[in-house]
Amino acid sequence: MTAYPDTFAFVQIHHGDGYATPWGNTRFTFYAGTGWPMTIFDGVLKHSGSHLYSIYQSEFLSRADEPTDVTIELTGDPVSGQTYSVEAKVCIESGGTGKTMRIYMVQVLDYWPASPSYHRNGFKQPADTHGSEPDITLAPGECQTIVREFTFDADSWASQDDIKIVA
Repeated sequence: MTAYPDTFAFVQIHHGDGYATPWGNTRFTFYAGTGWPMTIFDGVLKHSGSHLYSIYQSEFLSRADEPTDVTIELTGDPVSGQTYSVEAKVCIESGGTGKTMRIYMVQVLDYWPASPSYHRNGFKQPADTHGSEPDITLAPGECQTIVREFTFDADSWASQDDIKIVA
């Protein structure tokens, strides 16, 4: 995860335990989850049942060279208290191919839950309820900005440096 900070976004979603959420359960069902751990790379490669870093790294690297003409720039600004406005500027490069995309934004909290200590980027909340995520259609050279608000819970607010937004 830390070896590829500009190309790899890790989100740990719980299912069937005290940290599970309706959104996470829906994602598990969407990907026809069969066991834990389960990894999904680019929404294409799925692997279940192993904690071996070498397997995860191999699957990531097999997708890392796939070209994309989509760029996403995330910014955030405080609104009030524990609420932030987050903007995702989604673009298709000028030489790219027009397409329709579904935009997901989620908040994770690194090192959460605290026990066991290997938890990383634990899923906390989606920007949109499942099924209401926006679809956008862009032509080459076009951009669209999606704006959502996140209100961070007490666990997140107590560890602000570990809050991350993934789009």
